[in-house]
Amino acid sequence: MTSTPTEYPATIASARAQQLPPAILRKAVTFDQLEISRFNVRTNRKAQMTIEALGRSILALGLVNALKVHPIKGTTSDGKDRYGVHAGGRRCRAIGALIKAGALPADWPIDVVERDQLTEAQLLEESQAENMMRLDLEMYEIAQGVVRSHVAGDSLETIAERLGQEPRFTYRAYRLGMLAPPIFDALKAGQISQLQAEAYGATEQQALQLSAFNALRLLSPLEQTPDRIRAWLKIGDAEANRLLRFVGKEAYLAAGGALELDLFDDPADAAPARALICHPDLLRQLADAALAGLRDEIRTRANRPDLRFVPKPPEATYGGPDHFLFLSTGPVVPGEASSIALPEGDVVGYIRIDATGAPEVTFWWESAKAKTDARKPAAAAAPAPKPRAIGAAVNQVAGFDARRAADAAIKQEDGLTQEGVDVFRALRRSILRAALVGNARDGGTVGRDFLVWSQLRQMIAPNTPGNAIGVARLAPASAGPDSARALVQAMPGNRLWIHAMRDMHLCPAFSSDDLVAAFQSYRDQDEDFKSLAATIAAGLAIERSLNYGDYSVPLHDALADMVGLGTDEGLRDFWQPTVELLDLLGKEQRLAIAEPMVERVTFATWARMKSSEISRQVLQVVTGQHPATRASMAHAAANWVHPLLRFRGNESAVAADADDMLEAAE
Repeated sequence: MTSTPTEYPATIASARAQQLPPAILRKAVTFDQLEISRFNVRTNRKAQMTIEALGRSILALGLVNALKVHPIKGTTSDGKDRYGVHAGGRRCRAIGALIKAGALPADWPIDVVERDQLTEAQLLEESQAENMMRLDLEMYEIAQGVVRSHVAGDSLETIAERLGQEPRFTYRAYRLGMLAPPIFDALKAGQISQLQAEAYGATEQQALQLSAFNALRLLSPLEQTPDRIRAWLKIGDAEANRLLRFVGKEAYLAAGGALELDLFDDPADAAPARALICHPDLLRQLADAALAGLRDEIRTRANRPDLRFVPKPPEATYGGPDHFLFLSTGPVVPGEASSIALPEGDVVGYIRIDATGAPEVTFWWESAKAKTDARKPAAAAAPAPKPRAIGAAVNQVAGFDARRAADAAIKQEDGLTQEGVDVFRALRRSILRAALVGNARDGGTVGRDFLVWSQLRQMIAPNTPGNAIGVARLAPASAGPDSARALVQAMPGNRLWIHAMRDMHLCPAFSSDDLVAAFQSYRDQDEDFKSLAATIAAGLAIERSLNYGDYSVPLHDALADMVGLGTDEGLRDFWQPTVELLDLLGKEQRLAIAEPMVERVTFATWARMKSSEISRQVLQVVTGQHPATRASMAHAAANWVHPLLRFRGNESAVAADADDMLEAAE
C-alpha cells in the first residue's frame, strides 16, 4: 500500500495552477434572473423534488450557502442579466416554491457566486464536485448536532424550525444522541443499525438501555433484532398492558406510576402506542388490590364466602379427558347486582385478564373427586377446619394442626418453601429469647416473671384452655433446618444468648454431680444471676412454645413488646439482614422490598439482574449502605425488618413503614 503524498510533483502542481478557475464574484440577484443550468449534474427526480424541508430551513435561517451560477444568453423583461444554476438546483427550486406560495417576495435577494469564463467541462466538474461533497449526513451526526444545540440553550422545537423539520424529528434525534455512550459508540462504528439504536432509545433511561445492551450483545447479530431489544426492555409488554387496562391508566398515574412512550413508534390509528411501564411493581400491587376486590364481590354474589380462586384452571391428569366441570364462562362485570348460582361442593374460581383488560371469570370443580362427591348425599361429619390467618387465637386448632395450617397460609402469601418458613420461625425464636436475656442483663424481670407464672399456672389450673405454656407440656426443642443455623449464629442477639449459656455452664449449680451441693451453689448466687437463670429457662420455654400452634401467638407478641421488640429499630438490635436470608425470598418479593426505597433510575435495572446480585443490592439498601437509597427512605431502609420476623406488638412499626412509603411515593 502506498501512502498519500504530502505534496504534488512540480509538474502536476504547475499544470493544475494553469487550470484554476478565475476569481469568485459574489452578487445578489432575483429569482426571475435564474434557471436550472443544463450543466447541473443532479438528475435524480426524487432528490430534485424533495425540497419542502429545505424551504422551511431557508425561511428560518435564510440561504446559508450561495448558489453557483454562470452567465447565459438573454436578459429579463426589465433588462437584467440571466444566469444558469449549475450547483444549488434544489435550493433554487425551494426558493421558487416559497415565492409561488407567497412566503417570499418575488424580488427577494438571492446570494450567488458567478463563475465566469469556465468551460462546459469545468461547469460540469464543479457541479459534480459539489454534489459529491454534499453527501447526506449520517443520523448519528444529526443526533449529535441536535444534542449540542439543545445543550447550548435552544429548545427542540426551535431546532426543528431552523432545520426545516417537524418537532418529532428532533425529539427522535435528541433521544438517539442521548443514548448510553457505549450504545451510541456502537451506532457510530456501524456495529448496530439505526433501527437497533432506536429500539434501545425507546426508553430514555440510560441505565436500563445499558443493561439490555450488555445482556443482548452476547447474542449473534441476527438475534439482536429491534423487537427482541424492546421485548427485553419490556416496551409494549403484553402482560403489563393487560394489567394497565384492567387497573386503568388514570388510576395507575394517580397512584404515582409513570409511562414512557416509545418515540420511534408509529402505530396505526387503532393501535395503542408502545410504552414502558416505569413502575411494574406498583401496577402489580394495584392489580392485586383490584383482583382482591373482585374476588370478594364474586364471593358475595355467589353467597360463598369460602370460595377459593386458583392461579390457573385445574388440569386433567394421566392424559385422560377433561373431567372437570366447566360451570360458567364469560366476563363478570364489577358492580353487577345479579347473583351467581354455584352448585354445592368444592368449586374454585379462575380469573383471567384478557387483552382488553376485562376480567373473565370461570368456575370449575376443584378435582374429579370433588365432582363425584358433589353427587353423593351430604356427609354427616363436620367439615374440616380451614386454614386461619396468621395471628389467630391458638386454641381454635390444637397443636401441630394449627402449625400446618399457619405454615400453609404463609407459604401461599410470601412465596416461601416449608424450609424457608422454618428458617424465619427459628430466627424469630432466637430473637425473642435473646431479647429476654438482654432485658435480664439490664435488670429487667420479664423472663423470670414469665417462667414462674407459666409453671404455676400449669400446675394450679392444668385444664384451663390454652394452657400449653409450661415447659412440661410444650413441644420438643428444635434448632430448625440446617440452613437456619448459620443465620441464627450470625445474629447480634445470639451472642447475648451464647454468653448467658456460658455463664450457666461455668456455675457449679449446673455442672456438679452432687445435687445438694449444686442446689446450695445456686442459692448462694446473687439476685442478678438468679434472674438470668430464670430468664434462660423462660427462653427455653419460649423457644419450645414457638414450635407449637400458630406462627404468631398473642402471648409471645406481648412478651416481645415488654422486652423492646415493639419497634423495628428495637428488633434490629438483635437481628441484622443477610444475603442468605434474602435468598430465601422470591425475586419479586426482594424487588418489592427495595422498590419504594431506591431511586427510580437505579431500580429500573434491577429486574434484569441475576438473583444473587439482586440480593446483594437489596442487602445494601436494608443496611443503609446503598448510594441510590432515597433520602426520604433512609431511616426506614436502615431499620427494615421482614414482616415474618415482626411480633404483633409492633403495629406502630408497620404504620411507620406505611407512612414512610406513602411520603416517598408523594
